[in-house]
Amino acid sequence: MSSNPTDSGVRGTIDPIGDDIIFREFRLRGWNIDACKPFNQAQSDAHHPIRIVVDHDGKKYVLQGNHRVAGAQEDGLRSIDGILYTPKQWEDFTGLSFIPGGTNNPIIE
Repeated sequence: MSSNPTDSGVRGTIDPIGDDIIFREFRLRGWNIDACKPFNQAQSDAHHPIRIVVDHDGKKYVLQGNHRVAGAQEDGLRSIDGILYTPKQWEDFTGLSFIPGGTNNPIIE
């Protein structure tokens, strides 16, 4: 469970290279990605944890931390930590319906 008592997400790992990663942001800024490299898990967690919704097909939607996950991909990392949610857990945590969408190939500007 995450550090927030009302947050039902579970601490887990994703493989930025091997998993089916869906970025919610269609455009990412190269300078923001560069600022996240080399990827540092402790520094990432200190700001805002990476938050990912995993759907019933195993797709992983990055809802927080898009630039950091992209940086980890560019660094070739095979495992990074985040807080994982089911769509229902995300809806309960945020009060917003989870609507799948995004891209696995964002435009880097």
